[in-house]
Amino acid sequence: MEILISTVGDKLRVKCASREAFNRQAKSKLRGRYVDGAWEFDSKDETRVRALLKKHFAFSGSYETVDVKITALNQLEVECGPLILAGRVVAAAENRDGGATIGPGVIFEKGKPQSGGSRQCWTTIIRAGAVWEIHQLFETALEDLIANSALSVEVIEKQ
Repeated sequence: MEILISTVGDKLRVKCASREAFNRQAKSKLRGRYVDGAWEFDSKDETRVRALLKKHFAFSGSYETVDVKITALNQLEVECGPLILAGRVVAAAENRDGGATIGPGVIFEKGKPQSGGSRQCWTTIIRAGAVWEIHQLFETALEDLIANSALSVEVIEKQ
């Protein structure tokens, strides 16, 4: 996942993936504007912008990345939204019956994401025992991922 931060005049420009919760907070809390494919903020708000990037993308300013292999020790479920771990979309269902799509940079080796729930409250599901890789995960996000007791995490490559 690519996140680019630059300063142009008195504006801080951030180019990152679109994520509904980030977009909402960037606009409402930090008065950000989406212009020509990037978010623009007042450069005085850089600390707050970086905190928002850490919250939603697990990005803390370091571009060092790792590839990890993850095993679900328990079933993982999210209602009415994507399953996000360490700032990365692992899987996303959009309804009860349509299945779930796999996030960018994610490869499932065993099992696959599914959808479930009801028509109005659908769920994104990854069953216990599923194994997948996340490529180019920000190394700074690794600590939070390892701390998750529902997962077994192994670093397979450091870039």
